[in-house]
Order: sequence, then C-alpha cells, then structure tokens
Amino acid sequence: MLDRVPKYDPRTISLEAYAERLETYCGIDPGTYLAVHESGLLTMKSTWPPPDVPEEKFWCLMHAVTVSNLEKHGVKFGIIGNMAAPGVNE
Repeated sequence: MLDRVPKYDPRTISLEAYAERLETYCGIDPGTYLAVHESGLLTMKSTWPPPDVPEEKFWCLMHAVTVSNLEKHGVKFGIIGNMAAPGVNE
C-alpha cells in the first residue's frame, strides 16, 4: 500500500491540498490531522487527538508522510508543542 502513496509536486498542488490528499489516501476525512505551519512545516493540528479516527488510519497517515517525497522538496514534518512533559523543566 505504501508503494502507492501520492507524490508531492509543488508545481501542481499546494502543500495544504497534498496533506488532505494523504489523509484521504488513508481513509481519513481531509483536514482532520495535518496542517501546514506558517513556516512551511507539515505538522499535526492543535486539536489533537481528533475524535473518531481508528488507530490504524492514523498509523497509515504517519507511514505515508514518512515514505512521501516531501523532503525532496524541502518540506519537513514535525510536531509543534508548547507544553513540556510532566517533570521536565520544573
């Protein structure tokens, strides 16, 4: 299945539309998980975790992002957080 992950081509599709295409590929409603940060980083939405999405679809999406060709086009994937885990920096 991962051999058929859609390829990203910034000449023909925006990063936002590509993120939605990856979600759709994994059977997730477009706009549920992924967002494009103002820096151009592909990240998770701040409304994490989204409700009613089976775990296997989430993992499909994570694997699809990993095997995509985003880095070839200078796009990084990362998680932006503003809270430290308990016990960190206390």
